[in-house]
Amino acid sequence: MKKVPGAIAEEGRLLTRIAKLSPKEAIARVGANLVLISGTTKGLSILSKLTRKGISKGTGQFLGKAAVGKTIKIPIKGGKIVGRGVKKADDTINLKIVGKLPRQPIKKQISGAGKRTTAVSTQADKLVGLIKSKRAIWKPIPNEAQLPTQVKALIKRFDEGKITKKQLISLDAQLLRRGRKGILERGFFADPKGRIRPSRLGLQRSKGNLLADIIRGNITFRRAKPQILVFRNTLVQKFPKKLQKVKLKLSQGKKLTRKETEALLEFQLTKSGKFKPLGFNSKESEIILSPDEIVRRVKKLGDIEVNGQLVPIIETEIIKSKGELGKLIRKINRGKKLTKVEDRKFTKLLKKQSGFKVKKGKFKRGK
Repeated sequence: MKKVPGAIAEEGRLLTRIAKLSPKEAIARVGANLVLISGTTKGLSILSKLTRKGISKGTGQFLGKAAVGKTIKIPIKGGKIVGRGVKKADDTINLKIVGKLPRQPIKKQISGAGKRTTAVSTQADKLVGLIKSKRAIWKPIPNEAQLPTQVKALIKRFDEGKITKKQLISLDAQLLRRGRKGILERGFFADPKGRIRPSRLGLQRSKGNLLADIIRGNITFRRAKPQILVFRNTLVQKFPKKLQKVKLKLSQGKKLTRKETEALLEFQLTKSGKFKPLGFNSKESEIILSPDEIVRRVKKLGDIEVNGQLVPIIETEIIKSKGELGKLIRKINRGKKLTKVEDRKFTKLLKKQSGFKVKKGKFKRGK
């Protein structure tokens, strides 16, 4: 092409997505569309749009548009657990599109403890990908930099795994007093009923014609990369014996004592390789992964269209780290460099505990 509209030429990023077919024709990715274009001295001539199914071809099936009330059905070949944990029968993942989540009493929320479910988390920005396919859970606390020095010092100790129980309780209380939701905000939340809320993806509906907006310079290609994470047949952890009284009081709607609240918080923040049955003590149904749990990308299941943009649905799983591996992961998460000896040990332990290898620089903390 000898000449293109200024908005596209300035961005430059679109040009990296053009596949040349002939001296005068090419296929380009424009927003959520594939477009056949012809290059002339007068600029671009839009010949035809290809379907969104064409975009998904080779990278997962197109699953349709997201509409409230609709159920997305994803067939999984040989995905149903039969007998003694042997995957044989075909299965189907059912994901429901909702506007708002119905409020649920705590009793109903915690009834999922000890059971398997399909959990879903809608992310406004990409958490896992093909290259950075493993992430340790670590989410920032809103306006963390503005917190007092002593609070930030406690957060640092928490992140390094050096905080005492007394300090943990103090940190949570101080965050609550300052308008935050508490240290649980460091965790990772998911819906235990396989529901997708498009509003959580942070996508704005396009006004007018997408291609016209591009040519006029009214749109940018710099945008977030939302994704929907699906934890298929994941096990929600049971309440331990020492928290049976807490579980009973929660199911009865009774207020917990300070010590009971502290014990529940400690349980929620302890790594186990499983979702905890309760997030914040509210009527919003959610389960939580404690900070520093590892989430791994399994495969892409397909794409759905939300407000004119394709959003990938990714199957993910939790990997439990043990002993020395956990210490090395915490070091990586804090931005510290591993020594050569530690790096070799990390690769060896990760392969042993999870069954896969990770190359240097491809393990990243989640946000």
